Amino acid sequence: MEPTFAPIIPSTLGAPNRFSELATEPRATFTIQRITIKHPGYGGNNTLLALPACDGGSKSHAHYATVHAACTIFADSPSDGWLSPSRNGEPRTEPDNEGLLPGGVYFFHVTTEAGFESEPYPVVPNFRAWQFPHGRVPVLWRQAAHEATALVSPAAPRTSETCRITNKCLACETSHIVPTSEKSWFADNEMDQYGELGGRTGQDVADCSSNLLRLRRDVHYLWDNLYFSIVPKCTPDSGGKGIWHAHSMSQDQEVYEDIHNKPTKSLAGRRAEYLFARFAWDIFPKLIGFFQSSQTRRLAVRQANGDVDVRFYTPPECRRFAEGQGRGRSASPTKRSRKEDSDSLADEAEIEHYSRKRTRACSTSSSSECLDSGVSDMSQSSSWNHRGSPDGGLS
Repeated sequence: MEPTFAPIIPSTLGAPNRFSELATEPRATFTIQRITIKHPGYGGNNTLLALPACDGGSKSHAHYATVHAACTIFADSPSDGWLSPSRNGEPRTEPDNEGLLPGGVYFFHVTTEAGFESEPYPVVPNFRAWQFPHGRVPVLWRQAAHEATALVSPAAPRTSETCRITNKCLACETSHIVPTSEKSWFADNEMDQYGELGGRTGQDVADCSSNLLRLRRDVHYLWDNLYFSIVPKCTPDSGGKGIWHAHSMSQDQEVYEDIHNKPTKSLAGRRAEYLFARFAWDIFPKLIGFFQSSQTRRLAVRQANGDVDVRFYTPPECRRFAEGQGRGRSASPTKRSRKEDSDSLADEAEIEHYSRKRTRACSTSSSSECLDSGVSDMSQSSSWNHRGSPDGGLS
């Protein structure tokens, strides 16, 4: 059944105050559908993430290119990965004529590396463990950045811009595309190559104008708290070229009605690489449920030296990767409650239990067959655990 919406209430300027009367009127609602992405290599809890499906005439579809881009991030795979309604990967799901994907459950598949056909493909557990794909940012993202710069004269100083979502002037603030709390990630991934020349430290790069947006205060709050992302989309009016749009990442009807699919104002000067990194930062908290399972998971974790360590991690190790993701500004990693300390000690004890059990198992087999489940090598890298709050130090 098609959803119904309340009619627009005409202005009552000069008429008696009807606010209390209007406030009691029920608001028309509709159910926002979901796209659920699963991992084909696991049984039991194999759900990776879920995204809202509120596009199309029936409001039950999602933008295919956005869903696919999200999957390539956590799977750390090039664009040859594909979606399928089945675990075996066939048939492959393609977007419809409008570039949309029907709501439902899908498995994301990647081409398996030779020699590892029997292993589940590795998943990147959080933003700080993710290695930026230099030279492999999706074409639509690079195209949108080029169009934004080509069609608009050089951008005015960022402080004089209107809100890039609402085009309003009042109560605007400067926000960061990738948060300043990720300045170490900026430096480790050499993101300075996409910013202005001059500063090359993580803080300087994070504060460069290519990484800044003007947003109205309420929109800034929604941006910081992962209610929406900015992604490229093709529309009938864009001539098949990518144009930046706000994209709802929550199942909140108000965000859908006010922000979703709204073309942004000019983002001239903003780099596609920073916007893609921000999209990744928005995606990783949605994987928390996958890492809170009681199963071991095969993960790909970027180390401090730039190498990517691929191996199986125990359930308590996986839960540690999920700490701090999706939390608010008050969730400081340095201020831990007694319960958090107790939980941490319990996890460490469980890690030790798994390590002893796997060590005993390894003693009966060759060392080449043994999968190291210890955390000593993880502790050598400051990048393995996303413990900062998602908007800690944000703008």
